[in-house]
Amino acid sequence: MKNAVLGLVLMGVLTACKNKLDFSKQKADDENIVVQYKNHFLTDRDIRLMLPVDIGSEDSAKLVKAYIEE
Repeated sequence: MKNAVLGLVLMGVLTACKNKLDFSKQKADDENIVVQYKNHFLTDRDIRLMLPVDIGSEDSAKLVKAYIEE
């Protein structure tokens, strides 16, 4: 019973804050969108952060392609 009440209170708080909190991803001015589907997008910065430092260009292309397809 205690968990149900806590769950209802939490849902009420999140519902009340729905318009105040924005969890959507924002693009910075210096970022370029590489891939976009509806309101989801992948920027060049996201790709740079995802790739290991010492990866070759062919391997990085394969890794990015696999990431986009997922």
